[in-house]
Amino acid sequence: MDIKNIDFSSMPKGYKLCFNDKCLLAQKCLRHIAIEQIKDSAEVFQVINHFKFEGMSCKYFVCSDNVSIAYGMKGAFENILVSDAKKIRIELIELFGQAEFYRRKNAEKPISPNEQEQIANIFAKFGYTISFDKTIETTFWED
Repeated sequence: MDIKNIDFSSMPKGYKLCFNDKCLLAQKCLRHIAIEQIKDSAEVFQVINHFKFEGMSCKYFVCSDNVSIAYGMKGAFENILVSDAKKIRIELIELFGQAEFYRRKNAEKPISPNEQEQIANIFAKFGYTISFDKTIETTFWED
């Protein structure tokens, strides 16, 4: 377990953690690794009932590897036809909802790797490749 690259300071309040030392995924699971780092500093935890999950299939597993997180899509919308921008915007609003779309577009909310792929597929449908305004490699505290 390499915890050097994990940004524990960005862990969201109320992040669900896991105490299951016997889990086959524990050494790579952010929920389990975080327990070891904060157990002496936090007074209250939200904990996953690990008795409900066994083997290699835990629906709460979050890989501890850093991932590429994107922010913003303003530049992408500036470099496409206005008629296509409207169609793409409609599809993205259908995907995320209006408020969540604008939070992602305006770099107010990070865009996960899965969401980046969904957005790229929508742009590709209209013949474009997406270039996000900013990307960083960091810990993604997926919940």
